[in-house]
Amino acid sequence: MESTAKKIFSIFEKKIPENYETEVIRTSQVQMAMDIAAFLNSNESRKIMFIEAPVGTGKSLGALIPSMIEAKKRAKDQVVYATATINLQSQLMNSEVPLLKKLLLVKQPILAKGKTHYFCKKEFMAKRNQFTPKEQEEFFKFVNRAKTGQRNEFEDVFKQDISEYKWSKVALNSTKRECERCEFSLNCPSIEHRNNFMSKSNDLVITNHGQLIQSVLNSTAEIKQSAMVPISPGIMIIDEAHHFIENFLNQLEQSFTLYKLREMKKFISNKYKKKYVKLLGSLERNINKQWSSMEGSLQGRYPLKKDIRSILKELQDIVNNSLIEDSARHSNQFSFMNEDDYGSSDLEELYNALKNILDDSYVSWINYDEKKFSLISESFPTDFRKFMDYLKQYNKIIVMSGTLTTNGDFDSLLNQWRLNKSEVITKRLDTTFDYPNQTLVYVPENMVLPTNPNYLENCVENIKGLISLTEGRSLILTTAKEHMNTISENLIAFLKEKKINLFVQNQIGVEKLTKQFKEDETSVLVGSGSFFSGFSVPGKSLISVVLTKLPFPVPNDPFLELIGQGYEDELFELIIFPHMMNKLNQAAGRLIRDIKDFGIFTILDPRIFTQKYSGEIQDDLESQGYKITRSLEEVKRFIDKKLKNGAEAQYHPYKREKIYVKDYLWETPVIQTKAVGKTSGMVQKVKNVNNNEVTESQIEFSEEICKQYDIRPPTPKFKKTPDVLYKYLIESLFWKYDDTAIVENEFPFSDETEKKRLSKIKGIDRMPVTLPNCSKFGCDGVCKEKTKQKICEMLKADYKANKVKFYNGSNFTNCTVSIEPIGIIVKHFNDTK
Repeated sequence: MESTAKKIFSIFEKKIPENYETEVIRTSQVQMAMDIAAFLNSNESRKIMFIEAPVGTGKSLGALIPSMIEAKKRAKDQVVYATATINLQSQLMNSEVPLLKKLLLVKQPILAKGKTHYFCKKEFMAKRNQFTPKEQEEFFKFVNRAKTGQRNEFEDVFKQDISEYKWSKVALNSTKRECERCEFSLNCPSIEHRNNFMSKSNDLVITNHGQLIQSVLNSTAEIKQSAMVPISPGIMIIDEAHHFIENFLNQLEQSFTLYKLREMKKFISNKYKKKYVKLLGSLERNINKQWSSMEGSLQGRYPLKKDIRSILKELQDIVNNSLIEDSARHSNQFSFMNEDDYGSSDLEELYNALKNILDDSYVSWINYDEKKFSLISESFPTDFRKFMDYLKQYNKIIVMSGTLTTNGDFDSLLNQWRLNKSEVITKRLDTTFDYPNQTLVYVPENMVLPTNPNYLENCVENIKGLISLTEGRSLILTTAKEHMNTISENLIAFLKEKKINLFVQNQIGVEKLTKQFKEDETSVLVGSGSFFSGFSVPGKSLISVVLTKLPFPVPNDPFLELIGQGYEDELFELIIFPHMMNKLNQAAGRLIRDIKDFGIFTILDPRIFTQKYSGEIQDDLESQGYKITRSLEEVKRFIDKKLKNGAEAQYHPYKREKIYVKDYLWETPVIQTKAVGKTSGMVQKVKNVNNNEVTESQIEFSEEICKQYDIRPPTPKFKKTPDVLYKYLIESLFWKYDDTAIVENEFPFSDETEKKRLSKIKGIDRMPVTLPNCSKFGCDGVCKEKTKQKICEMLKADYKANKVKFYNGSNFTNCTVSIEPIGIIVKHFNDTK
């Protein structure tokens, strides 16, 4: 068998360039694969690896190839690949997985999306009257023909888009247990597909952070629940890891909305109902007033102000009094259950949430846009550390992103994750792109500060000028939804006049939106949060990325204060500023996705030049190769030149000797076999590879033949030697009446001696010589199709006469025959000879 190092070099130096019809080999990608292979090897005891792989590295393949090689070597292991965005999940399934299949590294992958991406017939039936007759007909057709029940499948089937608002009405929001009890469960493509997430046959599971996190929480809860995706696959890849700790927060937080408070009114005692309604009105007015004066935020988290806390305290008292009255009523009389009884548990749950949100041992906040209140225990950092400890008990964990460091340092991230440097491996790769030739960073001189009332108007003016310069081909990234809506509304008439299509986040599904933007070369897309990462559009459809504001979190974001516990005096330097730089680099990374790409990254925020931290931002960008300009004329010259000449860039020349390879990666793999010990049960023995060992290429060849000719894959006993494997393939084809020439001519023999030896093996060696009275049926020693049924009938007759015995899979040399019409193995008694 080939060593791991040899296998990786073969794939990246030969097979991948052949697949993409290129001579380019990315040094950083090969080095990344070698580093990960070394980490996954049993010689490395550490369980967590952080790796920063800048845009253009090809980090998905850089991680997946060594991971799948190692998983295949271990046989029982799977690979779980978790991302933050649906865009990246789709890219992996549509681009990387087909190549991995071609390389014979992946057999059965599955895309395990979050549940809101799946259709729910129960939700649809409950809300069907909210749809037109035509829409109802389409949904009925969809549920009957769908294979997975996914939103993008619906859009593909009917060749039309469905808005976020409409899909939310039919999206799955039930738990796995609720789905199993659903009246439509026996004929639900969504349930059927989601039940396959946990299948051990899946060698690669592509999922999202939320499902992975919730699966662990379900499995470690006091009352255990089912995991949605595997949590102990052996190898786990966490991509877009800059989002991971926040996604952990999203799974742990408790929350309730203003709408939920209104809904609970029916369970409030009549004595307090009027006051309850009045308080809700006051609460909404305070929320709207505060929201109008708030600075926008990508995260949408704001501390609870004193007046809102005061109203929540009064609401808590009313809910508590209603519960007391309800309890007293039930203790004094016996009555049949009514609506109030069903509401008691909901009311009690609300009381606990209101109580906790005002408790100092919880960190709480409000999302003004969604009118949602959230809370989480102060023990969150410890809880996250316990979560990581649980994962690393069962897995080697690869944590990666294009942006994990600040000025090349992992310290901020390790502090947030509560990990020690000694327990992790950290790697930072060089960029593969030629930024000095491919891009400019532009900060307009005429921009006002984000605190200026004319800021958004100023943004729109600059965006219009840039769109005119690039003739569309632009992604506008905003740091808040209200900015996204305001800017897009002010661009509609301008773009319509220029006959340029405008796409706005949430109009349709993210996958469909991305696809349309790619295909419409001159279009403009305005987006927020999810488009900062996982969004990849190489080529001329995107030559301008505009960031409206430096993506600082809200200064007193409760979450950042939570993960910054113990670092209060250095909160800005260790938590807030690195968080902003991470987002800034993510935004910049949307522009250049290929060595042929070029374009302008515009930042509509003058603070890059006016604050005490400005130098750090400039240094970070320039250290990556970006050139910063404030001259619009320089931008015009750059765009004109690139539109004529292209990027004029090239990858750094690849040299194998530059790749650092751990010595143990060159070692020939060993085969592990099990032997029974006298006292300790099953123990492991290691057998050295000998000269008559099956090679990796021979196993791959056999797997491909079995797949192509619908043959059962060879079990381990048929992989012991090349002779056994070759014979298995020849005989399998022979008895299926297929031509054995493909094996005889294309089997990857190790040398001429082996070829000469194996070529003597023929399918006729398996002739059923002991069948009685074969000649009277015209059998010439080989079971041809014309005599097959007659032999079957003979065997049935002999079985009835107690002359033969049937076995389930036992092997008998020189006295067995496999007959397809009855599908069993037969051994003749001695008296039939």
